[in-house]
Amino acid sequence: MGKYVLLLVMAAAGVWTLAQQQTTLQTAETEVEREEEVLARQAARTGLNSLLAETRTVADDKCPDQIVESVDSHSGTYETDGYHHGTYEAWLEKAPGVDLGYRAHAKGQFPGEDGATVTLDRL
Repeated sequence: MGKYVLLLVMAAAGVWTLAQQQTTLQTAETEVEREEEVLARQAARTGLNSLLAETRTVADDKCPDQIVESVDSHSGTYETDGYHHGTYEAWLEKAPGVDLGYRAHAKGQFPGEDGATVTLDRL
């Protein structure tokens, strides 16, 4: 009888350990996806800030209709401490229905096939 109880306890411990490993793996995958999205968002913000900084500089001596044509699109990499965290593209376009307005767009992407992509825009 004691052998069966010991066998039952060992089986229960094995099932519990397997369940814990699967939960830990799922949590780690979710955390990685979230971190990739955060880094893609930071890359997009870097591009958007770069574009808006140039736009403010150009806007000082241009009329609002000329700003979109005067500012080139931006692209680059988001890096900190020598680590490549993603790429960005940023561009301006005229905002339809808004007098003397434009919309700034930025797209940030985490490297890799399944890397997260985040798009930001600001009017």
